[in-house]
Amino acid sequence: MTPDGLTKRRVHVGNEEFLHLRVFKSLPHENKPLSLSSYQSSKTKHDELTYF
Repeated sequence: MTPDGLTKRRVHVGNEEFLHLRVFKSLPHENKPLSLSSYQSSKTKHDELTYF
């Protein structure tokens, strides 16, 4: 996770296809759920998780 609360995740969605997710996690005292900031589709297991 980065200092701004954003984290990147790779999610397997079937066969050889993956999604890259950018998820925001608020500070603990804000008591908010994770939120999806952005995503990329049609990725593979070997695609690098880069900032998007």
